Amino acid sequence: MIRLLTKNDLKQAASLVAMAYPGMQISTEEAQNAFNERLSFEIESENNLTLYGLFTEQNELLGLYKLHDLKGNVNGKIVRIWGIGTVVVHFFHKKEGVAKQLLQHFHELARQENVGVVS
Repeated sequence: MIRLLTKNDLKQAASLVAMAYPGMQISTEEAQNAFNERLSFEIESENNLTLYGLFTEQNELLGLYKLHDLKGNVNGKIVRIWGIGTVVVHFFHKKEGVAKQLLQHFHELARQENVGVVS
């Protein structure tokens, strides 16, 4: 099931991002807590960022992505543009189609919201 992330999901999300992106250097508990606070700010503020996650029936987070909702100028018209970022898949669930499900969800949401430009 893919759904919006809540504050209760952020610890799992920080752990997942730390595992998937070791270059971010958030492997320590202190760094993960700081990243947790950043994610918390992102989901609580009006900053055009939304976090979606794929969960098992046992509420284990298998993957996530960040949706960026922006406006852009296309041929002189201001249009809604969506971007996708921070696509993460749990290390133990690679090659199970998690990323594909997340990307399909992103594109389906864009269709539902009539967003014609995605990147």
